[in-house]
Parts: sequence; C-alpha cells; structure tokens
Amino acid sequence: MLATLGEQPPGLRELHCTSSAAREWRRHGGIPARAMWIQIVGGVLLAIDFSLWSQSITLIGAGIWTVVVNTQVVIVSALAWVVFRAWVPVRIVIAVPFLFVGIALVSRIFGGVGGSGDAVAGAVLALTSGVAYAG
Repeated sequence: MLATLGEQPPGLRELHCTSSAAREWRRHGGIPARAMWIQIVGGVLLAIDFSLWSQSITLIGAGIWTVVVNTQVVIVSALAWVVFRAWVPVRIVIAVPFLFVGIALVSRIFGGVGGSGDAVAGAVLALTSGVAYAG
C-alpha cells in the first residue's frame, strides 16, 4: 500500500521531489543559461541581504534598521530609470536628499543620544542590505 506524501519517512520525500524534477526536465527541457544566471545572481543578492540584515540589526536596532533599509524603494526607482529608462516623478527626485538626511539623523551617525560607535557601520550595512535587496 502506498503512503501519502506527508506520511513518507524522511529522505523519501526528497527522492520523490527529485524524480518529479527529473520528469519535468525530460518533458520541457533544461533551464536556459540566461535564466539560470539570473536566478544565481538573485540568490547571491538575497544571501548578501540576509547576512547584512542580521549584522546591521545588532549594530543599530530593528526600528532604525527598518527606516534605513527601506531606501531600497529609491534604489529600485533609480535602477528602473537607469536600466529601463522609466520615468521617475520629480517629487521623488526632490525627496531623495531629504530621505538621506533623515536617515543620517535617525541612525545617530552624528553621535546623538544613545548613539554607539557602531552606528555608522550599522547604517552602512543596512544601506548595503537595501541595495542587495533591490537588486
């Protein structure tokens, strides 16, 4: 009697998934090289994001990190403008300097109350994490 997929012993599920993948590979062919490289680059950028994320949170805290890393919205807009020639509204371009000044103030990189010597490093790691996430 065959067991359902959820009741199979560990290892047998992986074998089932591998055989399913092999069957799909034979039916539809392999993944094109360009698509494979796009997936590899995306995986590397995600790994960089996660690595920097964990380090920056320990340096500047989760609240400030959330503000800093969400600069990826601006980074995605800039990449869309450069790569795809997408139109970026003027109000976003005007807001960018204010965004970075606000990040500098919130990140306590000027040594405000409660700032640590690692606030600059934490802010840089969070910004780099945002860039990796946007990629």
